[in-house]
Amino acid sequence: MKQIGTVITLCTGEQEICKVAARARGQIARASNVKDLKVSGEDGFLIDLEGFGAEMAFCKLNNLFPDFSHDIKPTGEDLGDAVKDSLRVDIKSTTRKDGHLIAARWKKATVDVYAMFTGSFPTYEFRGYLPSSELLRAERLKEFSSGSCFAAKQSELVEWYELWLFAENR
Repeated sequence: MKQIGTVITLCTGEQEICKVAARARGQIARASNVKDLKVSGEDGFLIDLEGFGAEMAFCKLNNLFPDFSHDIKPTGEDLGDAVKDSLRVDIKSTTRKDGHLIAARWKKATVDVYAMFTGSFPTYEFRGYLPSSELLRAERLKEFSSGSCFAAKQSELVEWYELWLFAENR
């Protein structure tokens, strides 16, 4: 089933859930003295809202239940945002239509697959998947205005059923 290019608009109820979840994530993190690792100058609530909105869109697209937990995880021990076919998926989003799939330099391969959306709350477009073993490689480090991170172009992302190609080519 082709998913790349699918546009998901969250309904009013889903939007309200995202707002509550985003606000709670930020408040719990700050109350727990978790260092804010954001790399942009954007408001923290808006970043959390975009992130959870994309997670909700991913779950809606794949008929999954969103992870509503707000557990504080040590840096580098992120187990992803959803589980699809027993694989841990980390969902990334950008408001830039031509943006890259990016992961922070400190990320470890604790998730199996990255998924990417473009757009802004409440409407997102699914752009594709990339295995963490493919994204988190030294040759993928790229300099952006906010610093260096692992990056992949959208043209490198694939459909779910194409992920096996990466394992076969290793």
